[in-house]
Amino acid sequence: MKMITKKPSKYVFSETEIDDFLQHPEEFFYFEDFVTRMIDINAKLIKISALQRLKVVITKYTKDEKVIHAETIHLPVSEETNFEALLASFNQEKPPKRKKVSPEKEKRRFVIQVPYTEGRMIIKLATFLKVMFLFFLLLGGFYLGKSVQSEPKIPSEVSEQLNNLEKQVKQQPQIDTFSRYFLTNYYTGITEGEKVKERINRFVDKSVLKDVSGTDKQVKSILPWEATRKGSTWHLTYIVTLQDPQEQTTTQQVSFSIKEQEQQYKVITVPKEEPFEINH
Repeated sequence: MKMITKKPSKYVFSETEIDDFLQHPEEFFYFEDFVTRMIDINAKLIKISALQRLKVVITKYTKDEKVIHAETIHLPVSEETNFEALLASFNQEKPPKRKKVSPEKEKRRFVIQVPYTEGRMIIKLATFLKVMFLFFLLLGGFYLGKSVQSEPKIPSEVSEQLNNLEKQVKQQPQIDTFSRYFLTNYYTGITEGEKVKERINRFVDKSVLKDVSGTDKQVKSILPWEATRKGSTWHLTYIVTLQDPQEQTTTQQVSFSIKEQEQQYKVITVPKEEPFEINH
């Protein structure tokens, strides 16, 4: 008999239309059982609504009701998706700890703090974009107030910037979710090029697919690092922890580009890996 010393953790499911989560909005799971539960619900959704993707906000708590991790997941996903990798951020028992810094050092230093979880990175980026959107909205109102006496050139430029920012705010969560599914299917440890191409065919543009080759590395965790948009093209960088067949892990900075084509997203460059170390 398997001995389990850890107690199951509390999971809360909210902001969703998925029946299973509405019927059981709060459950206690071991991580392995949580993954199995998500796989079962995903399989059920594929059968009844393969073309409709629904979201659910999942929050994991400690026994004293402290948040360990919260993340928005969209279902269903491909049956071939590695759910342990997709849900890896929930495989922790304590909230992330912050290092204590003396007040004197805190005043002197200027450090870009890396978010502790994938969900917080998404929230910070989305918040920044919303603030920028509001700034340009106010600026646009100022120029529109003067439009009777001035040339319409400046308001049109501001209006274009507003439209771009609004679109960027709406697309960012979709782009991030798409990118995670792509990376999860790209780094599977499969070295046969043709098999890899079959797995990522729906994510990658045909012009790039021919340049894709297999890799023996598997993804263990994915954290967003940078996202910029130029026209209809997004340039993305993620911090990805990879494991080789010898179970050695490395942290890589993986960069690639995505373009919106006929209301679909397609990867248009082969992912480029670079060694990554924080604050080096």
